[in-house]
Amino acid sequence: MTHQSRMVLGVMLAVVALGVRPDWAAAPAAARSDRAIYLQRMLAQRISLNLKTCTLRRAFSTLADTARISIDVQQRVYQLLPLGGRTRISARFKNVSVQAAMESIVGQLALRIRPVGGRLVVMPSRALRRTGRRATWMELKLLRALHGLTITNMGRNWPADLSAQLHQPLSAPRLPMVSAALQSTALAAVRRELPESAAAALNTYARALHRIWYIHHNRIFVTSTTRWVRHQLHRPVFLHVADAPLQVVLSDLARTTGVWCAPAPGLYLAIPTVNVSSNGGSAEQTLAAISGATGMIWRIRREHLVIAPPRPLTAAEPRGRDPIVGMIRIPLADGIHLNLFVRKSQLSVDVRKRLGARLQHDLVLLGTQLIPTTKPSPEKRP
Repeated sequence: MTHQSRMVLGVMLAVVALGVRPDWAAAPAAARSDRAIYLQRMLAQRISLNLKTCTLRRAFSTLADTARISIDVQQRVYQLLPLGGRTRISARFKNVSVQAAMESIVGQLALRIRPVGGRLVVMPSRALRRTGRRATWMELKLLRALHGLTITNMGRNWPADLSAQLHQPLSAPRLPMVSAALQSTALAAVRRELPESAAAALNTYARALHRIWYIHHNRIFVTSTTRWVRHQLHRPVFLHVADAPLQVVLSDLARTTGVWCAPAPGLYLAIPTVNVSSNGGSAEQTLAAISGATGMIWRIRREHLVIAPPRPLTAAEPRGRDPIVGMIRIPLADGIHLNLFVRKSQLSVDVRKRLGARLQHDLVLLGTQLIPTTKPSPEKRP
């Protein structure tokens, strides 16, 4: 090898050692950028299309073929619409951009779109997702009105006067009890963002109060995330499985309640399968039954549940630190019973004291019964 060749090779090795990436390492990033640019160009093109009473699946498929783009619809979109994928729409577009056509379709169904790389992803809006089930037509109509109404000014009683602004009968919003100063701060935060849609204004209002909002029938609720999760966990559950994967059971509960169950690391290894039977019991009771039988731990964190495996026992933590102290048999319909296991940590301090006093009383009584009876010795006669 010549001196010049060795010099070139040494320079190449030095470049690699310094961590400078060659051009081919940036190829995937460049490809993603090209796909994003292509998508934006396709969304800006103008089309004419007549969608006459077709299903939502068919509408998205036709629009994707016409615009030559990829449209991915999240599965939970169909799980939240009144008729799922069979929901029918009618729309006619003449010389409009693909972006405008898509926004018109998703706006009627309380959905939203987001470009991801070279694809257009259709997902439910946050308000639709918080229904936690198939929305009714009344709820969908209310969400459509909230997204379609532009708020330009507001009075001191907002959002109580939303019914007048929507020009439709609406039950009074259920608002949290907050101080007048915090209420004024929330209204000031909304005014700074005007004009915006009523849905966006509700987002701003709830965020300023450290709350969230959701709809139920024809009413708007502004509440804490914990209360919303508790409300969703009151949903009835119909579930009868034996040796079913825990992951499948939690997915069914998430679909029933609309609350995402986030598994902690090692959960499915520690608890691979479960047996559970619920014929109308609440989701919270079902979770409690699984927890009592497996030791699974669940807690509310923001808008979802964190599901953790049983805590490992250590030398400093003796076995039986949180034992099951009893079982409550809850009768359900059709002779079905839900066994609710109660752990010691779930009892109040007063109940623990009463149980301790009762246990001590029983032990004392048992001790007196175990003392042998001695007969008096006969007196000796002189």
